[in-house]
Amino acid sequence: MTTPNSRSIDSVLGELNGQKVFFDKLHGNNGDRLISMGGQVSLDKAGVKCVDRWQEGTAIVVTGGAGLSSVWGGAYAEVSEYCHGEAGKLPLVILPSTMSFESGDFADSLRDRQGRTVVFAREQYTYQRLLDCKFHNVEIGLDHDMAFALSDSDFINRLKASASQRHLLVVERRDAEALSGEPEKAVAAPGFLKKIVPIQFKRTYKLRKHEAERKRSRFAKWVHQEIKNFFPTADSTNSRYIDVSLAGLVSFQNFCDLVKNASVVATTRLHVAILAALLGKPTLVIPGSKAYGKIQGIYEQSLKDMEHVKIVENPFQSEEQPKVI
Repeated sequence: MTTPNSRSIDSVLGELNGQKVFFDKLHGNNGDRLISMGGQVSLDKAGVKCVDRWQEGTAIVVTGGAGLSSVWGGAYAEVSEYCHGEAGKLPLVILPSTMSFESGDFADSLRDRQGRTVVFAREQYTYQRLLDCKFHNVEIGLDHDMAFALSDSDFINRLKASASQRHLLVVERRDAEALSGEPEKAVAAPGFLKKIVPIQFKRTYKLRKHEAERKRSRFAKWVHQEIKNFFPTADSTNSRYIDVSLAGLVSFQNFCDLVKNASVVATTRLHVAILAALLGKPTLVIPGSKAYGKIQGIYEQSLKDMEHVKIVENPFQSEEQPKVI
């Protein structure tokens, strides 16, 4: 039977104090890196020693995010490795995540674990889905997205110290969680550039082409009016239109710089919103599908009490579940 766990991430990780822990950061974009960084902060706070392989540890901790949702599903196979054999005997903690299970039976992937299993949701939508799964011998918890663990970190304080207000930043994602338009392919540099031009110049070319296209989108036109409604004094003279979470387009350093130097941030990307919120930037959040509930749920769980963060209804997508891929 599923056991609700009212304790926090810090209290659960605190039980691992002094132990050797394998922290599986999985993989992802610039926003996912914030999640892993927050997870590492919490593990350091708990006093654990991180090891390079699960075989070297006495417990396994898996980073949070949306990898265990049917929208992405990429982490199902990776986490299943920890459900059987010797790995299945070790304690497993899955950090706060958004999960949905249309494309597979997540309960089945965990049912044979012999070790203690604790799974955290990062919003109420996922928390209820987990309870409905009726896991056997799995503890279910609810806590904030791990990026919020960076709130008082040196990382955030350094960004605050050098922040400015150079531009208005509009971030629209165009992947499986896109709000408008079809998911788009990565911008490719011309073939001749790939052979003779250094990588930083290729990235500059791709970024300019990407930004020119985003500036013309119907989302960009709509969101400017919403920014005026919520933040009337915002200056849109210098506006940037970049999906800064795309690691192949924007380095992590530039991701941080573009957010910290914004006067206002309008975004369909969750961790752009979280970073902007932690930096005190006026932030307009546009959620995706209400059935999926990721951004809406995390806003309700973690952002709604921040006066500088606003949410506006998504006009581009119905309440249906995003396409499962």
